[in-house]
Amino acid sequence: MNSVAFSPDGRLLASGSDDNTVRLWGVDSRQAMHVLQGHTGDVHSVAFSPDRQLLASGSDDNTVRLWDVENSVELRVLEGHIDWIWGVDFSPDEHLLASCSEDTTVRLWDVKMGREVQTLRGHTSPTMAVAFSPSGELLASVSNDYTIRLWEVETKRELQILEGHTQVVCCVAFSPDGYWLASGSYDDTMRLWAVEKGHVEHIFQHSDDVNAVVWSPDSTMLAMLGEEAEDAICLWHSESKQKVSSLPQLTNLTRPTRALAISPDGRLLATYSPESLNVIELWDISVLGVGPEH
Repeated sequence: MNSVAFSPDGRLLASGSDDNTVRLWGVDSRQAMHVLQGHTGDVHSVAFSPDRQLLASGSDDNTVRLWDVENSVELRVLEGHIDWIWGVDFSPDEHLLASCSEDTTVRLWDVKMGREVQTLRGHTSPTMAVAFSPSGELLASVSNDYTIRLWEVETKRELQILEGHTQVVCCVAFSPDGYWLASGSYDDTMRLWAVEKGHVEHIFQHSDDVNAVVWSPDSTMLAMLGEEAEDAICLWHSESKQKVSSLPQLTNLTRPTRALAISPDGRLLATYSPESLNVIELWDISVLGVGPEH
């Protein structure tokens, strides 16, 4: 399993997997409700639109697909990238979708029309993840070129290059309050950047690659996902910079995963299960130390 995402109302989970499918899960029922088929390659990323009506997925088949969540049907296939697609994200106003690819580009798509609006060029290696700021004014992208780039959405121009990581940067997330930007890298760090200042405020050291970073809805906590370590999932307090907790080692991984998400109410953390390709583990992080709910 490569990616998980909660719906904005917290009732659904979407997952993307190496079996070329997207699955929709009921959070309360803990059961798979629908299997969305159409991709012909591994699905690396999934994202819900803010109104929950759409789901986007990006795949090794070089396409982004838009799905009708209510009816579980494919609506559009967005074509333009010429290599694997690693990340997708909707703008807060739902008008735009951003995608990033092994082809080094970031592309912006008009969601309603299903057409490409702009190709953002600047990264010199594959782009691994994209994230819109809560205001929708900025877009962040990260890359194998060790950089984070900030783009102004309205003008489609590059505003700033954030440098400091010494290895591939594979994940990025704005805090819900818009003040912070978190990035994770194969240099075994998660870095916390002040968005307006444009410089790093803190470096969280991990014991291995950092494959995913996600925020709690109140911006007070960060979760990071590593690999092959006793503290594979670590929870950090964003203000004190202290570790809140770590979740036990996840074993039997065949390759890195970026499947990590926190529910809109901040209670549940979702990640892959090492026991099966299409099993998700849910952790109640409102009571730290409690084991996973399958």
